Amino acid sequence: MCTGGCFGHGRSKCAACANYIQDGECVQSCRGLNYYNKITGRLEDAKDPRYTFKRYCVNECPSETLIEKDYCVTRCKPNYFYNITTGDRTCRECGSYCDKICEINEPLTKKNIKKLKNCEYVDGFIDISASNIEELNKEDLNYLKNIKLVTDYVIIKTGRSSITNLNFLSNLEMIIGRKFYMERVSLAIVHNENLRELQLKNLKSIKRGHVVVANNEKLCLVDTINWNITFPDTMNKVSRNGGKKWCENHQIGYCDDQCDESGCWGSGNKFCLSCKNVEYDGECYNECPVDTFKNNLTTKECQKCHSECSGCTGETAYHCINCVSLLVYGDQEQNYCAKTCPKTHYLSGTNCIPCHKSCYEYGCSGQSDILGEGGCNGCKFAKENINENKEHVYTCLIYDGIAENVCRDVGLTNYFTSTHKPKNGMKVEYLVCQKCDDECESCSGIGRSVQVHDCKCKNKILIKNYNDSSIGGDDDICVSDCPVNSFSMIEHGKPNICQSCHQYCDVHKSCFGPELFDCESCEYAGFQRDDGKIICSEGCNLEFPYLNDHDRLCYSEDISAIRRHQKIKFIIIFSIVILIILAVLLIALWYCINYRRKYRKEVELNMPSIPDYDLSKTQANMGRINLITIDQLQQTNEIIGQGAFGVVYAGKWKNPIKDVKNIPVAIKVMKAVSSIDSKEILEEAGMMAQVSGGHKHLHPIIGICFCDTVQIVTLLRPLGSLLHFLKKHKDKLGASKILLYCFQISSAMEYLAQRGMVHRDLAARNVLVKNINHVEVTDFGLAKMLHGEESIKLSGKVAVKWLAIETLTQTIFNHATDVWAFAVTCWEILTFGQAPYQGISLSDIKDYLLSGNRLEQPNNCSQEVYHTLLHCWMPNPEARPSFTLLKESFQNYCNAPHKYVAEYHLHKKMDIISNDEQFKMIADILHDEDFMDPLDYQDSSTYQSGFSGTGFLSDSPNSQTKPLLPQYDAPCDSFSTSGTRYREPLIGKNKFNNTFDDSTDNYLIPNKMDEDAASVYTDVVDMNECAAEYYNDPLNVQKSASGNRVNDYVNQNIIEMKNLDKKLNENLGESSENLKNPSETAV
Repeated sequence: MCTGGCFGHGRSKCAACANYIQDGECVQSCRGLNYYNKITGRLEDAKDPRYTFKRYCVNECPSETLIEKDYCVTRCKPNYFYNITTGDRTCRECGSYCDKICEINEPLTKKNIKKLKNCEYVDGFIDISASNIEELNKEDLNYLKNIKLVTDYVIIKTGRSSITNLNFLSNLEMIIGRKFYMERVSLAIVHNENLRELQLKNLKSIKRGHVVVANNEKLCLVDTINWNITFPDTMNKVSRNGGKKWCENHQIGYCDDQCDESGCWGSGNKFCLSCKNVEYDGECYNECPVDTFKNNLTTKECQKCHSECSGCTGETAYHCINCVSLLVYGDQEQNYCAKTCPKTHYLSGTNCIPCHKSCYEYGCSGQSDILGEGGCNGCKFAKENINENKEHVYTCLIYDGIAENVCRDVGLTNYFTSTHKPKNGMKVEYLVCQKCDDECESCSGIGRSVQVHDCKCKNKILIKNYNDSSIGGDDDICVSDCPVNSFSMIEHGKPNICQSCHQYCDVHKSCFGPELFDCESCEYAGFQRDDGKIICSEGCNLEFPYLNDHDRLCYSEDISAIRRHQKIKFIIIFSIVILIILAVLLIALWYCINYRRKYRKEVELNMPSIPDYDLSKTQANMGRINLITIDQLQQTNEIIGQGAFGVVYAGKWKNPIKDVKNIPVAIKVMKAVSSIDSKEILEEAGMMAQVSGGHKHLHPIIGICFCDTVQIVTLLRPLGSLLHFLKKHKDKLGASKILLYCFQISSAMEYLAQRGMVHRDLAARNVLVKNINHVEVTDFGLAKMLHGEESIKLSGKVAVKWLAIETLTQTIFNHATDVWAFAVTCWEILTFGQAPYQGISLSDIKDYLLSGNRLEQPNNCSQEVYHTLLHCWMPNPEARPSFTLLKESFQNYCNAPHKYVAEYHLHKKMDIISNDEQFKMIADILHDEDFMDPLDYQDSSTYQSGFSGTGFLSDSPNSQTKPLLPQYDAPCDSFSTSGTRYREPLIGKNKFNNTFDDSTDNYLIPNKMDEDAASVYTDVVDMNECAAEYYNDPLNVQKSASGNRVNDYVNQNIIEMKNLDKKLNENLGESSENLKNPSETAV
C-alpha cells in the first residue's frame, strides 16, 4: 500500500500511499457507498460511506464537484448531466435532453459558437472577449439564446464592439461556478464601452465565486439592483459604470413603472427583477392580461387560461368566462368549454346540450329519449309503441339491472321483453319492451291467445264451439266483447266467456246458442219451420231443392227466377216513361230557342238612342302617343323577368334628341294570343301613359313599340322589385326604412284614388326600388301577366292572397279592395318578403277569411301598426280607412319609427346605394357602359323639353291634362271587348271634382284631374246601360234597375251576350220599352 518507503509497520506509517488515503491509512480503494453482504447475498448501505476524490476517500464531495456513483467528478460522463432542478449534485442520465447539453472549454469564436445552437446546458464556460468579438455578428450571438445554465463561469469583455445589451443571454438562469475565471470570478462584465443594458432578465442564481460588473462607461440601471440580496452566495463588485446623468439623458435612467424596488436589468416592463403588481410570460403588468388569471392573492404570477377559454377565473376549462369553441352544459351547472362535444351531448349552435340519460354513451341529436332524430342515437333497452300513423316508435329506458327483468323493473306491466330490433338501422343493444295486445293485462308475446301468448284477458274470452270438430287445439282468445258469429254465455253463469256459433251458422251473423237451430242466418243452406225458426244444414234436400241466394234458405220453387222476371217487366215500363219525358223536353227546348232568337232581333231593333254631347263643355282628345320604332330600341338577350304572358328584356332606347346618350330600359315583350289580348295591352299602356310622371312614387313609362307584338318600354330599375330587395337586404333595413316604404306606397295610392283609379294588383312584387329611400308603384296589369303562374283563374288571373273578402265572394274591385291589398303589402314589408297565408291553399283562403281569420301580427310590429292593418281588413268595406288617412298614419309612424317597429333582425345598417353603383349594376346587365344614368334622365331638362313631361303621351296645347287612349270604339260599345283589370267606381264618393269648366278646353276631362299619374292601370268604366251619356261622367251616374245608385266596381273580361239573355229571360212578359241592362256585373 505504501510507496516511497515507510517509517513504521502498518498502513498508517507509509511515507506516501500507492492508491488512496482513507482515515489516515493507505487503502486499495475507498469504502464506497455500498458493500456486498456475503451472508445475505445482497448489496447493503455502508455504515461509514466514503466517496473517492482524487487520491482521497472523503465523507462528502467538495461543493465544486459532482457526484457520480462513489466518485466526486468535475464533469459527468457522456449521456449524463447535473440536473440543477433536483436539488442535489448527482449525475443522471440525460435521455432526450442530451441534445441540449453542450461542452465547451475555450473562448467563443465564429467556428465553435455554432456548437451551442439549441443548447440549454453548457458544461464549461462562456467567454466573449475583445480578442474574438470582432468576428462574431448578431446572428452568431443568437446561438446563445437558449442557454439556461453554465457550469463554470461567464465573462463578457467586448471592448469597443457595438454590443449594447446582453439580450443573447436573456434565458440564462444559473451560473454554478464549479470553475472560476482568474481563480475566483464566476461572472465578469467588464470593459464594454458600448454596453448600455444587461437584459439578463432570467438570471436568478450564481452559486459560487465573485461577480464583477465594472468599467462599463455607458452601462445603466445596474445600480438599481441590490446585488447582495439578488446573489447572496457571491462576492459582488459593481463600480465605474454609466453615470446617472448620462443614462437619464438617454432615457434609460429609470426602471419601468411596473418594476418594484428590487431594480431591473433594463428599460421596459419585461426586464424587472420583480414586478410591482403581476407578472405574465416574463413581463410585468398592472393587472393580468386578457385570457390570463391570477391564481391566488399570495402570488404575482398570472397564468394562461385554458386553450378553450376566452377569459377565465381559473386554469381549467370549467373556469372559463366565455368559450372559444363550444360551451358544454354539465350536471349541477358544472359547465365547461371544449373544442368538440362529448358523446353524451349534442351540438346546438355553439352549445353542447346534454342528451337524455337513457342515451348513455350512444350520443344523440336532441334532448328527447326517443330513439331517432331529435333523441338518442342508440339505446341499451327500449320501449316500443305504435303511433297514430302506424309507425314504430322506440323510447330509450334507463336500466342497468338484469336484462330479462327490464320491463317489469321499470314498471311496464303490460309489456313483454323481446329480442326484436328496429328495422330502420337504429341501435338497441339488448332487449326491447313490446306492448301486449290491448285485450291483455299481461302477456309473453304479440297476440291474444290465452294458450300461445299467455294473454291474461281484460274483458272476455272467446272459446270455440264444442260441435266444431274442424278446429284443433284449445286456441282461446281474449276479446273486448263477444264478436259476430258468437254468443255470450251469461245465461249459463259465465258472463266473461263467449262461445263460437255452430259451423253451419253464417259467419257474418250472430246466434243464440251453440246448436245448428240457434243460428240467425245460415252459411250454406237452411230450412225454415212453420214457427219461423231456421235449421241450418250443409245443403238442400229433394223436397226443397231450390237455394235462394238472398236468404240462403231452401224452397220448393225457384224464388230467384220469379223475382228476375218481375224486375225485367219493371225496367221496360220505366224506360217507356223516360222516353216520353225526354221527347216533351226536346220539343220545349226547340220552342224556347226559336222564341229567344226572335226576341233578340226585336231587342236589337229597339236599342235606346244615344244622347247628344254638350259641345260647349267638351273638346277633342289631342294627346299624342310616343311611338318608339324598332330601330330606336337595342334589345339584349338578358332576361330580367318572364312568365306565361311575356318576357321582359333589358335594353337601351336610342333617344332621337341629339347629344343625348342612350337610355337603359326594360322592354316588356307581350305574348298577345288573340286580338283581344293586343287591344287590352294597348289600353293598359295608354292608362300608364296617362298617369306617368304625376307622382314621384309611381313608375314612369317611356313609350310603346309595335313590332311582332306590342312592347312596353319603361325605365330600367336595377335594384328590382321591393319583394326581392326586402329578402336580399333584410338584415340591413331598419324600422325607419320599413315605415318609409309603407308611407310612400300609401302616398302613391292616395294619388291614384283621388283620380278614381283602382290598381287591383297592389303587392310588394309590383313595387320597384329606385334607391334605398325611394320606391315606385308599378305593374298595371302587365307585370302581373308576367307572373301568371302565381295566380289562379278567376275571370282572368288574379293574385288571390291579396284580394279582399268582397272580391273573393262577388269579384268586386274598388278603392276599399285596394286598401285591403295595401295592408297585405305592408305585412309583406314588415316580414321582409314572407308569403301571406303560408300553409293555406288558394282554394281555402276565402273560407279562412270568412271564418274571421286574418294575417297574424309580425314579430317586429307594434300594436298600433297592426291595429292599422286590421282596420284595413275590416269585413265591411265602408269601415276601412281611406288612403289619405293611411298616409297620415304612416307619416306619424315615420316620425318615431323605433317606437312602432322593433329591429331584432338588424345586424348592420345598409349604406346608401349611389347612382354610380346603380350605373355599374346596369352596365353588368347590359354588358355596356355607353348609356345615360336613368336617374339623371328622369329629372333632366332634356327629358322634360323633349317630351313635355312624359315619355309616352304629349298633351295638346289646350289640354289641361293628359287624355286617355280611346277606351271604346263607339260610345255605346258596352258589349265590345275591353280591358279586364281595372275599372272605375260607379257610385260613392267620386274622387273627381264634380264640376266642369265652361270653356271648350275641357271636353270629357275632369276639372281637377292631375297632369300625370303613375303606372299602367286600366281606366274606370261605367258598365251601366248603353244609354249612358259618357263613360267617366261624374254628373250622370247611372241607376240600377231598382233605381238605386250602383255600389260596386265592375271587373270582367267581356260582357257576354249570354248575360244579357239571362236578364231578358228574367223579364219575359214585360214590354221592351221598360227593359234595362244589368246595373252591375260581378265576374
